[in-house]
Amino acid sequence: MPTISLESLEEKKLNDLIDKAVQKHLKLTIEDMEVVRRSPAASIIRLEQKVELMVTKEEFREEIKKLEERLGGKIVKQGERIGNLEGVIVGIKFTQKLLISLYLSILGILGAIFVKLFFFP
Repeated sequence: MPTISLESLEEKKLNDLIDKAVQKHLKLTIEDMEVVRRSPAASIIRLEQKVELMVTKEEFREEIKKLEERLGGKIVKQGERIGNLEGVIVGIKFTQKLLISLYLSILGILGAIFVKLFFFP
């Protein structure tokens, strides 16, 4: 017949008592947390956190506005450069058309000279 020692019985009882105490403490802790969460102090803390988030959001928005302004200034400068390049391109196209018309005029004059020389001596 197996013998049950006094030490093992006391150890089991002690373990059971410890488990019950821990469970009771955990239940109380969870209930206490609910009470604390519903308290006015917890509401104030949550409001403070929301205000801090709003402040950081405002700072973030201000930084974005500054970046938009800087980027807008750079875009305006690039737009001016593009406008200048467009003016240069228009000038080059005008010069190209002028040279083509000059070359065609010279060819027309040369053609008239050859016709005059060969057909009307």
